[in-house]
Amino acid sequence: MEHGLVRQDLYTAVKIETLFANEFGEEQRLGQGTGFFVRRADEVPCLVTNRHVLDVTRQGIFNKDSIFLKQHVLAAARVWIFGSRGDDFPVARPYDLLVDQSPVRVGENPANDVVAVIDPKFKICDGGPEQIDLTEIFAEAFLADEKFFQTRLEICDFVAFPGYPAVHDTLAGRPIVRVGTISSDPACNYHWGDQVTGDCVAYEAFSSGGSSGSPVIAMQKGSGGVSLI
Repeated sequence: MEHGLVRQDLYTAVKIETLFANEFGEEQRLGQGTGFFVRRADEVPCLVTNRHVLDVTRQGIFNKDSIFLKQHVLAAARVWIFGSRGDDFPVARPYDLLVDQSPVRVGENPANDVVAVIDPKFKICDGGPEQIDLTEIFAEAFLADEKFFQTRLEICDFVAFPGYPAVHDTLAGRPIVRVGTISSDPACNYHWGDQVTGDCVAYEAFSSGGSSGSPVIAMQKGSGGVSLI
């Protein structure tokens, strides 16, 4: 794409709130993160976020040190989606993700903290089923591929990530965008500690709780464009 970041890109982010429960159905805690929608080439929409935001595998792979996971495995019992197109005020009504009707996919590499909800089904929280219409949506062609990481992304390139950290516009329910720079070699996977951390590139930016799952957008440079990484 031959343009830089525009206002609509901010509203690609949606806020996700997840009610976690143990295997006995006992409610444990409420989690919060960010997600975004991608429309596949076959026109099927997908909700994408970090895997730990939903913990849908019921395997307790992430957050192993959580006090709730020391005795019980947590799973997403209920998921709410909030979003804005920028013109609705006050905050848009939340949508209830129908978890049992929304297939979830994870990648082949279990170390990748990414999950996609395929063709997610929602209902408006204070009414019956309704088509979700909360946010902008990325086309699949917008996604960065391996060639992009190998040949176009460089260290110190600027990236932006719209999301719902604690300091987002809570009154109007609008996301904010933060920026950073690529700090590891994008042609190689970045690891920290003494373990493999999946397909990962490090970027230097200020983040806080609620930002997990935000789309990371490579900013335009020269004759290039913007790609979701």
